[in-house]
Amino acid sequence: MMIKTVKDVRRLLCAFVIAAAGVCLLSPASEAGVQEKLPFSDKIIYGKLENGLQYYIRQNDLPLDKVEMRLNVRTGSLNETEAERGVAHFVEHMAFNGTRNFEGNDLIKFMEKVGLTFGQHTNAYTSSEVTNYQLSVPAEKDELITDSFKIMRDWADGITFDEKEIESEKGVITEEWRMRNDVRSRIRNMAREYLLEGSLYPLRDPIGLMEVVESADKALLKGYYDKWYTPENMSVIVVGNINPEKTEKLIKQNFTSLKAKKTPEKADTSVPFREGLRVRTITDPEATSVSLSYNLFSREGRVETYEHLKQNVLESGAMSMLNKRVSAKILEKKSELLSFRAGKSGMTDSLALTRFSVTTRPETIDSDISEMLTEIERVRRYGFNADELRDFITSQKTNIERAASPDYKYPSSKYADMIADYDTFGGHLTEFTQDKALLDRIFGETDIKDYNEAFNRLLLSNSRMVILTMPERDADKISVTEEKFLKIQSGAEKSEIKAEASRGILDKIIDKEPQGGVIKSREIFANVDGELITYGNGVRLFIKSNPVDKNRFMLTAKKPGGFSVMGDEEILYADFMQRALVSSGFQGISRRELQTFLAGKRVNAAPSVTGSTFDFGGGGDSEDMETMFQLIYKYLTAPDIDSNAFDALMKSTANSLESAEKDKKTVFFRDVAEKMLNDKYRRGHLLAADLPNITPEKLMKIYKAYFGDINNFIFVISGDADRDKTAELGRKYLGGLPAVNVNAAAVDRGVRLRDKSGTAEGFGDVENRSTVMIRFDKDVEYTANGRYISSLLRRVMDQRMRENIRENMGGVYSISSAVSYSDYPETVFSGRVSFTCDPARRDEIVREAAGIINDIAENGVTLKELETAKNQQNVQYDAAGEDNRFWVNSLIFDFIRDEPVLSVAERKETVSGLSLEIVNAFAAEYMKDMRIFVASYNPEAKVE
Repeated sequence: MMIKTVKDVRRLLCAFVIAAAGVCLLSPASEAGVQEKLPFSDKIIYGKLENGLQYYIRQNDLPLDKVEMRLNVRTGSLNETEAERGVAHFVEHMAFNGTRNFEGNDLIKFMEKVGLTFGQHTNAYTSSEVTNYQLSVPAEKDELITDSFKIMRDWADGITFDEKEIESEKGVITEEWRMRNDVRSRIRNMAREYLLEGSLYPLRDPIGLMEVVESADKALLKGYYDKWYTPENMSVIVVGNINPEKTEKLIKQNFTSLKAKKTPEKADTSVPFREGLRVRTITDPEATSVSLSYNLFSREGRVETYEHLKQNVLESGAMSMLNKRVSAKILEKKSELLSFRAGKSGMTDSLALTRFSVTTRPETIDSDISEMLTEIERVRRYGFNADELRDFITSQKTNIERAASPDYKYPSSKYADMIADYDTFGGHLTEFTQDKALLDRIFGETDIKDYNEAFNRLLLSNSRMVILTMPERDADKISVTEEKFLKIQSGAEKSEIKAEASRGILDKIIDKEPQGGVIKSREIFANVDGELITYGNGVRLFIKSNPVDKNRFMLTAKKPGGFSVMGDEEILYADFMQRALVSSGFQGISRRELQTFLAGKRVNAAPSVTGSTFDFGGGGDSEDMETMFQLIYKYLTAPDIDSNAFDALMKSTANSLESAEKDKKTVFFRDVAEKMLNDKYRRGHLLAADLPNITPEKLMKIYKAYFGDINNFIFVISGDADRDKTAELGRKYLGGLPAVNVNAAAVDRGVRLRDKSGTAEGFGDVENRSTVMIRFDKDVEYTANGRYISSLLRRVMDQRMRENIRENMGGVYSISSAVSYSDYPETVFSGRVSFTCDPARRDEIVREAAGIINDIAENGVTLKELETAKNQQNVQYDAAGEDNRFWVNSLIFDFIRDEPVLSVAERKETVSGLSLEIVNAFAAEYMKDMRIFVASYNPEAKVE
């Protein structure tokens, strides 16, 4: 259950063509004459019942075992009266607190009993325009799908609004407001108020007013519910591995009897269009950086015609090319900007926003504004060059061609969300095959002149706003007025600037193909449909076939060691080292050249360091797998840290560190780590004072020391991968690399909580809120299946804390817990609990959370709780079996820890075989007498 204040769902075409520019498909006002309407999806069954309710059904088999179900109610906070502010969101909460067929919290308990998890498999959100209810259920459980339709019907007209449940939920909603009322929300809400001033939007934030929430009763909630939850205001959406005809029948059986009634006239969504330039300033005591955005408004509606679509593709292409150009200049030290971003988005269904933004500093704000406007002027005057357009079109054609291929799979949850977006806001809804035909046509009939003209049209708006955001402490250091901005803009428009030069293309990154090594052995793991390849230099590659996710794969590679074997200074620099490498390209190949090479590919690879391993991560489309191997090969044989990229990274890092060190909350929790951990603790975060000690030479020395030898690496690939071809790629690019025959291992550094119990308090939150973290750990002996038992105990903890602290006490909105049984490189049982709450109730909630942990240690879990946890864990395994990320992460540690490689069925069998006695014996041994530390960050301390 949550709120949404912006429309963050994108149409299918948006997910590929527009993502690079960060824009939503909106369209300019209709031109004179008849325009060509865009097609509707040829894969979706659409229908409408006599009572007005609409439905959308789409068969989709990614994942194979899931069905995504949505009840989309086209009403949100905009339709509230002044006396109802927050009621739409309150009604959404009450849908989980008693319906016609599920009393109180029985709906959540029912879902948990069958293995589903509240928040993951059942949830909802409320925005300004819509309330959306969500269910994600196993496809093979026909009875559960039938029950899910019953649940959605209950949401449509069967919420009971029990007075006791209403009173109990008020605390949960208040805590949701408290949790969300942070610096980001305050800045976002203030910016929205400025951008949409004069409209209803700023006055109808979905979370509402807490005084309305506190005084709400059944009459108020049911009044809104009965008024706006009408069949003609609802749609049912079902996407997944289902029988469409059977699904349509179930929709009709459950919703035909829903009583028809007229939906009232909806709220006014218009936004006044104001001429001229306005400057607005936002300051906040907890803001940590200075940013400036230049916003240009335009009157636009949802895209429904080909002409509108073409215009938006041109605009998004221009924004993408500008972003890529300026980002490259920053890395090449040809720009003094810290960061730059350009994009176009829809603010409402009738208003679009073109935005150019920079991160800046008080001492450079004037020059940064000038440089931002100069880059805009450079495009206005000279446009883009052929190389930039080629890269954009190549990447977009690659994306859409692969998405439109018969084997391409797209997740059901994303299809369901996109259908809901279309159902709410209109526009168009197309399939990837249809998108490809549209884009081929657009690319065929446009050229660089069209992109340049589209960009220039965006600049014609005379409704403009500059928003400056900064910490309160900088308020007296910065001043931007309309006159000042216009003067800087005039200077940029009159400046002497040159067109952006073409850079050419890079068609390969490997000049001479490596001879490679030899395959020493191959071992089949039939239980997981995998094969282990061992090369002559000792490098191992495990290939797990997972063809469900067609034409995609994921890779992870690990070598034991990580932070545990690095020196104190080295661990400080590890993250910076990785970012410097990724920003630099390779020896003889600049980052910009590398980007041109990758423009027509969908693949990535990069090194990193964790607490106990040295890593490579990568993945992408299967047809680009060789490119991924080439990237890893270059990182191992020709790494580079470009001096210009290094300087740009140092500059941006210095700015972010300076901001972080002025943030009281960040400083407090950094100090907490030192206070709660023993003297084995080593600082792992950079300070501004560390930066002068970092040089490219030092970073490269560290990198080569730990990544210069490929020995002891185990590579795991999961996905749609041909084993023989993949094994050959490994032989060519990995098997011939030098390897020193030295065994690597992570070591136990002995970092633990300091004492059996401890506390730390910090003060400085500007809101009336306590942010609490409870940490616990205990050194233990190795226990077989400890990881599985710990996972079950965590699920029981989650359930108890939700029921006791959220539902019964109304003390929190969200309380998260984590339990870990680490058997590599040390054997430690540890965990944490975190939440935000009313400071007056902090100690009470801490006691309750600690009491739940202690009760599990003392008395164990019940058989009912254990069975629920097992069901949830096994449902999770069923879903994970189709997930490449699950396989690469699980398999890599099986090899690192030298443990058996288990299939999903074997993992489920292991979990099912854990008896109540085994689980409770584990809890009694591992959870008693733990070291516990409680840290809380609270409102500014009052001075008496």
